[in-house]
Amino acid sequence: IRSALRRAGSNLKDVSFDNIEAIKSLLSAGKSGKKIEIPGGLIVIREFDRLAMRRRIPAPADYEYQLEIPGQVRVPEMGKVFRAEVIETLGSEPGPGRIFVDADSVGRCVRIRNWKPGDYYRPVGLPAGKLKKLFQRVRIPISHRKSWPVVVADSSIVWVASFPVSREFAPSDRSRRVVAIEALPL
Repeated sequence: IRSALRRAGSNLKDVSFDNIEAIKSLLSAGKSGKKIEIPGGLIVIREFDRLAMRRRIPAPADYEYQLEIPGQVRVPEMGKVFRAEVIETLGSEPGPGRIFVDADSVGRCVRIRNWKPGDYYRPVGLPAGKLKKLFQRVRIPISHRKSWPVVVADSSIVWVASFPVSREFAPSDRSRRVVAIEALPL
């Protein structure tokens, strides 16, 4: 543990026996998501089946952008451009970075913001529930969740990047118009 702390940038000057024991306690079952702050500006985080040691960085700031339909918006916090366009037919397949939504249910614009505790999501093909549980199920570390992009219409989640569209916004046989929303690298 001490050599890993050294590799992460600690000089071990103020690291005590109690700090080392606290880090060891993170190895116990049921500790995923727990973190320990170590003197000298380091944190040790249990992320599922591994320990991550890194410099303490400030939590990412909340962000929110409006995406007009059609239109595009840059989200520098994610290094992405989100684009929305009205399409005539579903000629291509949705994927991790592209989804289709019913244009009438989504409205004239959506908001792109970061994940927030309490977000509830009803993805096609997956059980509905809190987004935190979905992140845990697919093993997205806590350090990535705070900045994860969420597309919202009014107060309902339309899409969470890398996951399926929400059930209430999925196009159906009765959809008169369809919107393609995609996330592209900057």
